[in-house]
Parts: sequence; C-alpha cells; structure tokens
Amino acid sequence: MIDGTFVPWLLAGIPLLGALMSLATWSNPHRLRLSSIIWSVISLVAMAGLSGQLETPSEGLLPLYLLPLAAVVSMLGLPLVPFHDGYITALTRLPGSLPSFIVLLLPVVGLHGISTVMPTVPEAVSSTVGLFALAGALYGTIKALGQSRMRLLLAYGSLSFFSMLWWFAAATRTATPQAALLVGAVGLATSGLLIAWQVIRTRYGDDIDPQAISGLASAMPQYAVLLSLLALAAMGLPPFGVFSGFMGLLLTSALPSSVGLFATLIAWLAASWYIMQMIQRLLFGARRPELRYTDLLGTEFGALLVLVLALLALGLVPASLLAAGQPMMHAANSVMDQLTWNR
Repeated sequence: MIDGTFVPWLLAGIPLLGALMSLATWSNPHRLRLSSIIWSVISLVAMAGLSGQLETPSEGLLPLYLLPLAAVVSMLGLPLVPFHDGYITALTRLPGSLPSFIVLLLPVVGLHGISTVMPTVPEAVSSTVGLFALAGALYGTIKALGQSRMRLLLAYGSLSFFSMLWWFAAATRTATPQAALLVGAVGLATSGLLIAWQVIRTRYGDDIDPQAISGLASAMPQYAVLLSLLALAAMGLPPFGVFSGFMGLLLTSALPSSVGLFATLIAWLAASWYIMQMIQRLLFGARRPELRYTDLLGTEFGALLVLVLALLALGLVPASLLAAGQPMMHAANSVMDQLTWNR
C-alpha cells in the first residue's frame, strides 16, 4: 500500500519523468509526439488508479484528471514543453497564410483552458507545470537563437513567450486579464511577422533562404517600416501590447520564485537579440541585383497596418480597464467552483 502523503508527489513526478525520457527522442518529431501521448496516458491511468489513496479535496477529484488531458490539449493549443510539437509543426508546415491564423487562434483557446483548470489543480501539480514552463522559456529561446529559417525562429520565439505565460499562470494559479493581453499581443505580433515573411515567399519562392535577401530598407520602404514596427512589438518593447501584457503580469502577480523571474527576464531580453538579428539581415546590407524588389501591394499594406495598430492599441489599454476585468473573472471562477463535480 502506498503512503497517501507520497501519492501527490508520485502523480506530479510521472509527467516530469516523461519529459526527461522524451529527451531521448528529441531529434525525432514523430517519436517525440508518440512519447508525449504515451506518458500523458500513463499519467491519466495513474491518476485513476491512485485516486482512492488521495484525500478528496472540496472541489472533488475531477481537476486532478484534467491535467493529463490538458497536456494532450496543449500539443494543439497553448504550447508547453514537452507537449509543443503540434504547435511547432502547425506554424512551420501549414501552407500559405494558415500559420498566421493558427498562431492567434490556438493560444487563445489554450488560455481558456488554463483559466478553467489552473485554479483547481493541487500545489504539486502547479509546481510541476511551473518547472515545465521555465524549461520551455529557456528552450524556446535557445532554439530561436540557433535558427536561420524565419518560421522556425518565430515558432520557437513565440513558444518562449507562451511558456512565460504558463509560468505566471502556474505561480498565481489563475489567468488574469493581463495574461489575456499578453496572449493576444504575442499572437498578433507573431501573426504579423508570419504575414510579412509570406510577402517575401510570394515574391521569391517558398524555399527562399532569409540569408539570401538583404537591402529591403531602401528598395521596399513601406515594407521595411511595418516590418520594423512588428519586430519591435514582438521583442516586447513599448508602447506595444507584448510589453504591456508582460509588465502587467510582473506588477500584478505575487511571484514565489526569484529564480523563475530571472529566467523569464533572460528569455524576454534574448528576444531582442534573435528577432533584431533576423530583421537587420533582411532590411540592411547591399541590394542584390538578382532580386526583383516590389514594395507592398494595397492589401498587404492594409493587413500589416491593421496588425500594427492593433498591437499599439493593446499597448495603450488603460490599467483601469484591465483591473475592471478582475471581478468578472473571479465571479466566473466562483460559478465554475459551484458547478465542479464532487465525488
């Protein structure tokens, strides 16, 4: 018979063990996805088998079953290492402008799941999620620093930012209006950069190497200005929404770990390096005579301008408006608590 005090740590340790075991299949996306699903199923089975050894919380045992299920969902929603493979695949493999739509839609759906699940999970589970989130923030940053392909860079860069959100959610056990602001801003900024890169692919081919393009600042001035503004927003600089969302979380959250805060700040600052490096390579340098430069068409200019204005509007949202959303979220959580299944 397993000691009841040991069961919560065992259930929290199974996903962590699965993450460590998945390192052996890191280079093979298909095996990594299979490993993630297998360990999620093992976690769910262990939860069902050992639930009798747990002291039943006031909200019932249903929230304990939601974490393994949320791990599977996160492969297609708000990405969390090591369940991020579906997200990376969607942003890098889907054709045309679909990735620019997916990068905004899926995280918003994932945030809704976080707001439902996180307030009810045990402390041990939230701590495990926090460890995954910090690892994901640093892993996404390191992977982004080593990328030469635009879509991969943006996929891992956004993974890093979304992992920061997971850490804040795990630390505070809730999803605040500032979290929604950050998710929307990161999604919009990444979507804008994906659309901007699709403009280049439309002109020079889907397989064009970013290192083969330079001198766009003088040849395509409208494109250069909007791309620069989107890059500033994606790096988390003011006055855009990513900066407002991140700073809002920092200033309104009671964070338990200075180490975790330091890791998120490092990941945030590193974004200025890899995004600026990529944009600088595209915009500056010598013009290439073999390239035919064509500035933005009317529809392309309009799409990018709308995204820039939306990011600017999110960055200028009054703090009082975000504070007004807190009572509504607490009321929604109270309703969910009353409807939670009790065994």
